[in-house]
Amino acid sequence: LSEPQLTAIAGTAERIMLRPGQTVITAGQEGDGAFLVVSGMARAHVGPEDGVPAIIVPGTLLGETAMLVEHTYHVTITAETPLRAVKLSRPAMQRLMAEDPELAEHFVARLTARLKRVGSELRRIDQILAGAAGGTAWPREAGTHPAQILS
Repeated sequence: LSEPQLTAIAGTAERIMLRPGQTVITAGQEGDGAFLVVSGMARAHVGPEDGVPAIIVPGTLLGETAMLVEHTYHVTITAETPLRAVKLSRPAMQRLMAEDPELAEHFVARLTARLKRVGSELRRIDQILAGAAGGTAWPREAGTHPAQILS
């Protein structure tokens, strides 16, 4: 992003300070924006079956989809240490993208790249599972494809 674009985004951002244990995002909650971690650390809790929760470090953008479209958060994030973040609200981001189509193109390109990476990983998993099944093609019936099993 260009310096003027970053300045415009920063000008709309809400500054947030959290103490250890306070929640940044709650799974199941309707999201209205993304959070950029500026300093401190947080922990992502997806569910009890996931084992050790993921550590979130400065520079991480949380809930990116919610700053662009209606979205329900899927992960609970809590501050591990004193945490400073900025919230990028969907209404503010949509206004900025309407004023600057290049900004919208930037986010579309980022999301497209992420979706392509997920697709590549699912194809890789499909190949591994096919190899484990003796080299036969994975069944394509509804509900049996790795992409459906993992979702």
